[in-house]
Amino acid sequence: MSRDLAEIVPNGSVVKAISDMMSLPLEVHDAVRVERLRSRLGQLGQAEMGSRVAAARKAEVIYDIQREEDWKQIVDPRTNRPYRTWVHFREKLALMFSISTGSIGDYLAVVRMARSVFGVGSGDLPVVGGLTTVRACSRLFAGTDGRSSDDIRRTLRPVSKEAEFSLVKAFGEPAEREDGLSPWLDHAKRSFHQDYAHDLVDPTAINKSPAELNEQARQQSGRPRVTYEWADNDARHIRWSLEYAPHTNEDGSVVETRDSDSGMLRLEKFVPTPVREDLERKLRLG
Repeated sequence: MSRDLAEIVPNGSVVKAISDMMSLPLEVHDAVRVERLRSRLGQLGQAEMGSRVAAARKAEVIYDIQREEDWKQIVDPRTNRPYRTWVHFREKLALMFSISTGSIGDYLAVVRMARSVFGVGSGDLPVVGGLTTVRACSRLFAGTDGRSSDDIRRTLRPVSKEAEFSLVKAFGEPAEREDGLSPWLDHAKRSFHQDYAHDLVDPTAINKSPAELNEQARQQSGRPRVTYEWADNDARHIRWSLEYAPHTNEDGSVVETRDSDSGMLRLEKFVPTPVREDLERKLRLG
């Protein structure tokens, strides 16, 4: 089964997930319907991998457009003069390709991190898993604001004590560099390529799913898991909950805790449907 799936799904982990599902016991064996489901899951896997590659390529192109500043040759119709700021051209770009300005900013930050810190070459972002892998590993670090003009290779640092202990445990104590760059730069690059990057050159490689990568980053950084749900039927209250990751003491010992907090967000009495739908999408509310 895996062999023919691998021909259309260029990701060994997705092929394995589909194969594992289709290996589950069946109450009623209907060969036609089972084969149809297997085929459609393969098509879904192919489409998912295609969308990841497309998103990564889109991000890289937008990054190159912003960096090379060729857009300064184009006349801004509002002023009849060439564009002088990226902010104004970005608005035009967003309208042309139906990409929010927030998404454009996220793309710039991801590609900047991939190239400057993780050592991903130009055009290689799809090969290492695209946006998902870079975003996940980036959660271990602070000083990486994509909007800042500072060189993030200098400002890079672990986001928390937990992240710092995790990196030191894996790669040793960081050493000061003569070039003035962050001593954590090598740790970041090694962590990405060893624990987060996908291998999409080898179609049989088993790569971690986005959920596994995010959970790995959450535990390494000590961030709590945050969940939301509607607390009533009229959508006026949102219940939030935090589940804390294991805590790392000053001596590096890990304390397995399962502490949690919860609370309630009270919305205005009237919440327009577009606002409610946007909340559901961003907070993953059902």
